[in-house]
Amino acid sequence: MKLPTTSTPLLGAVLAFVATLAMGVLLGTYPAQSLQIGQSEIARESASGTLTSAEGQSASVDRRVVESGETVRPAQSWLRPSLLALAAALMAVIAYSILRQPLLLRREVEARTAELRQANTALARSSTLLRSASINGRVFPWEWDVVNDTLHWGVPPEEILGPHTKSRPQQRDFRDMVHPDDREGYLETGRRTVRDGSPYYCEFRLVGADNVVRWIAARGEAVRDASGSVVRMVGASLDITERKQAEESLRQFSRATEQINQGVMITDASGNIEYVNPHFCQSTGYRREEIIGRNPRLLASGETAPEVYRHLWVTLLRGETWRGELVNRRRDGSFYWESNVISPVRNDAGEISHFVAVKEDISARKEAEEEVQQLTEELAEKNRELETFSYTVSHDLRAPLRAVDGFVSLALENGGVGLGPEARGYLERAKANASRMGRLIEDLLELARLSRHEIRRQKVDLSRLAGEIVADLRQLEPERRIEVVIEDGLAACADPVLMRNVLQNLLGNAWKFTRKVPVARIEFGVRSLDGARRYHVKDNGAGFDMKFADRLFGAFQRLHSQSEFEGTGIGLASVARILKRHGGGIAAQAAPGQGATFEFTLE
Repeated sequence: MKLPTTSTPLLGAVLAFVATLAMGVLLGTYPAQSLQIGQSEIARESASGTLTSAEGQSASVDRRVVESGETVRPAQSWLRPSLLALAAALMAVIAYSILRQPLLLRREVEARTAELRQANTALARSSTLLRSASINGRVFPWEWDVVNDTLHWGVPPEEILGPHTKSRPQQRDFRDMVHPDDREGYLETGRRTVRDGSPYYCEFRLVGADNVVRWIAARGEAVRDASGSVVRMVGASLDITERKQAEESLRQFSRATEQINQGVMITDASGNIEYVNPHFCQSTGYRREEIIGRNPRLLASGETAPEVYRHLWVTLLRGETWRGELVNRRRDGSFYWESNVISPVRNDAGEISHFVAVKEDISARKEAEEEVQQLTEELAEKNRELETFSYTVSHDLRAPLRAVDGFVSLALENGGVGLGPEARGYLERAKANASRMGRLIEDLLELARLSRHEIRRQKVDLSRLAGEIVADLRQLEPERRIEVVIEDGLAACADPVLMRNVLQNLLGNAWKFTRKVPVARIEFGVRSLDGARRYHVKDNGAGFDMKFADRLFGAFQRLHSQSEFEGTGIGLASVARILKRHGGGIAAQAAPGQGATFEFTLE
């Protein structure tokens, strides 16, 4: 049984009554009113029936005492020992209570101390959690004393607002840190809360002491005094910079996808369409509300091979990007070619949650490619026909030319019996023209062969090749004294057969057009210009007028008469064609009587 640590008013009254009663018993007197018999006792007496004489006498005395209030001193009363025992017991209880009171008080203090210690621990833990939440979650509590315009912070403000912040910035300091473009909205929100007590919420930019701009979301409640006036505001602010940056990135992405000149489609992991941009709708003819929630199979035309789709899904489910072309069908049933780049998108768990497709209508390009292919095939057929015609014509022309040349040679070899000088001159001219015609036919056949020749690139020693060609030219005209300078180490990745033809024509022309120069000079070298190697063949021969330069590389084009310099006009045309097939080109610079320079490039 837990005893009370202090006396109550009721216990005090009981103890006082018992003490008085005990003293009365001990002294032999007691107040009659302290032994009054209630109505219940009288009723019990009446109900008990008859009484003994002694009991009746006693009862009579009791009634008299009750009625008169006089003092009675009964002999041998049973009440005295009972009251003595009760008083002794109560005194023992009181003594025990008094003796235990310090012990109980000490235990109470210890219990309260333990509770206080637990409360302090919980408070410290809560403070730590709040501080951690403030720092890690970028949340900081605050209190604004509206009356004194002071600001109280729940955490050190520099942990939220950056270094170099005042240790306790006040409301005016905080107002100055709000971005100028947001300051009026920030102030008006505070004024409204103070005016009508409405909940406070505001998003604004804050320029910290470190000049870093942070987005803040502040939320608070008004606190009123007894008169109903707002005297304080309490709340918390959250650093929402990352959220704002994410929102801005999302807006930029949305603007880009909405305005990009390509179709964009986003589906969920099952392939159901969740988003399409305006260009997608323009290309397919579907409105956005018609396509959302449906499967891209809606666009299938049946013209794309099944293995293309199989490869598409195998690639995507491996988490890789698929690139390819599909033939799709528009809403009106027409087909169109589409270039696709489809990529999977993974969620935070690393699972594929969406697919993003960037689509481009390439129908016009495909039509152009088909036209080019058709033209290429037609051109190839015409080339085959031309080659056949060239061989036929060359064969048909060479046979009679050989006959003419043979008969003229025979007539001239027999001394031209019966022919005068004039007739003999005609025969010699006929023989010369027949020879020139033969060379022209040979050049035509060579040009045709060069056009059909399959390019086989390899490293070609151009310096050595040029030296061999010059050596052959010297054997044909050993009497000529001409200086030829060939730069060492010239090389290129090209077809050796075709490059021999190029150098043979360029060096041969230089050799030919320096024939009338007393001190002839030919150079073959290279220079670098704009990162490209430019080879050149230069001479100091006859040269030409640059106004005729556009005719240089056409077939059968000549800038000098046959009587000055022999030739068919096919050589430079062959050179230009070969260099073009190598991805390069050729150009010339010259002046009459000052020589010419032919510069060419190779890819």
